[in-house]
Amino acid sequence: VGFGAHEALPPIVIRLQDGGSLILNGKIDRVDLLDANGTRYVKIIDYKSGNKTFHFQDIYYGLQLQLLVYLDAYLKYYKKTGASFKPGGVFYFRITDPTLALDEELSAEAIEKILYEKMRMSGLLLQEDVLIHGLDHSLAESRSSAIVPVGYTKKGDPTAASNLATEEQYATILDFVATRTQEIGDAMKAGIITPAPYRDGQRTPCSYCSYRSLCRHSYGEAPRWRKLKKIDKADFWESITPKQPPETE
Repeated sequence: VGFGAHEALPPIVIRLQDGGSLILNGKIDRVDLLDANGTRYVKIIDYKSGNKTFHFQDIYYGLQLQLLVYLDAYLKYYKKTGASFKPGGVFYFRITDPTLALDEELSAEAIEKILYEKMRMSGLLLQEDVLIHGLDHSLAESRSSAIVPVGYTKKGDPTAASNLATEEQYATILDFVATRTQEIGDAMKAGIITPAPYRDGQRTPCSYCSYRSLCRHSYGEAPRWRKLKKIDKADFWESITPKQPPETE
């Protein structure tokens, strides 16, 4: 079992409804491969200087597609070569040098564990034990990972805070992201450029947009924000999972 960095991909081509193409150029910060039990798993990491968190709601609304677009492109590209891969996980990793405020003396091991928890990656893992334990060997002795978003109850079930997906769910979310990306490309080609920023609580992309002074969006006392309906993890999976037809006798 081992991980290793891999090479870059060619440009990502998204086919549009009118037969045209949306060509995306980018660079995956890190790609790791895990070989275990005859299967090769792919893990993609995006390094962030700020506090970036994996949110199912943002994926649903097309606000957070980059990691999954990269993974989908990687899997499809190497499938053409005859290679067989499984999606292992996608993660945001915050590049930081955390400091701790302690009110009691702790052992070096306890301090190291707290530091790991502060740097825990945010993302989505494939729900396979060989992969999960390959990402965090300490899970053999602990019920909660300080490295990836997964933990287990005393009964051995994943906790509610764990971000896990079966192979079928991963296929579903990658199909959803591919469709959402195509819709965005179709809208751009159709000339839909009206400013329509969202607002989720106090969070809005306008606070860090470099073109705020040019877009002519109203920022008066009653700004026209798109209000996003709350979508939790369970709602997300239910909304994107194809409905099975009722069984007939």
